[in-house]
Order: sequence, then structure tokens, then C-alpha cells
Amino acid sequence: MSLGELLVILVVSVVVFGPNKLPMVAKHLGLAMRQLNRWKSQWQTVWQNILLAQQLEENQQKAKAVDDIYLQQNRQVMQEVSSKMFEKV
Repeated sequence: MSLGELLVILVVSVVVFGPNKLPMVAKHLGLAMRQLNRWKSQWQTVWQNILLAQQLEENQQKAKAVDDIYLQQNRQVMQEVSSKMFEKV
């Protein structure tokens, strides 16, 4: 905000609330803003934890899929090796 906008807001505030109530209004607005910032940070933490849990689950599924492919290929190789060994005997 520019300085002119802040001055307009200040003048309107003084006219609407009066000079006696303006400190109380400012205090309550500050408390409300502080509470909103707390809620915002709490929700950010919650959503970040949800996203991290989802990423972990996806990575575990990918790792299991790759592990299954590796085990299947390993079984095939072992079967081929064992069949060649028995052919020689």
C-alpha cells in the first residue's frame, strides 16, 4: 500500500470509530490477524503432512512394483541357470 492509501484508511477509521475507540479497534484487529496467521500456519502444516504421506505411499508402491519385477527376473534367471546345470549332469 502506498502512503496515500494508508492516510485515507486512517482518516476514514478516525471518522467511523472516533479517536477514543480507534486504539481498541486496532488492538482487536491485530489479535484477529495474529489468530488468522496461526490458523493459516496450522493448515499449511496439516496439508504438508497429508502431501508427504501421499508421496510416501506412492513411492512405496513404486518401490514394491520395481521389487516385484526384480524378483520375477531373478527367478527366471535362476530357473535358466538351474536347468542348464541339470542338463550338464
